Amino acid sequence: MGQMGLGPFIGAFTPAQRREIGHALRSGASGVAEARQELWAEAQAMLTVLRQEPFEPAALGAVLEAQNQRLRTRVTAVRAIMVEHIAAMSPAERARFADRLERGLHGAMARAHPGRHGGPHGDRED
Repeated sequence: MGQMGLGPFIGAFTPAQRREIGHALRSGASGVAEARQELWAEAQAMLTVLRQEPFEPAALGAVLEAQNQRLRTRVTAVRAIMVEHIAAMSPAERARFADRLERGLHGAMARAHPGRHGGPHGDRED
């Protein structure tokens, strides 16, 4: 789930499943209001560091690392909830999920690399 992110994976769930995942995330350790406050504080810290004279690259690195840690924590939570939902699927539901995921991955690759088909090698030009 590298550069593409979680988009195609989340998109492969049904709308009802996405709502359940969202609800599970919101009821987790950090609520929506807290997450917004953290995001705002990080944005303010970034702006402060960028405007600071003399500029301190290490301070910018620290702000970016804090953001990275927050995002990693969020992705870990999303991943755990996704595994839980997929594990509860029947084989037929899981197969349909895989089909939707495959379409989503092809779509993401097509957007990232227009003019290419997203096979395992993604290097055919048409």
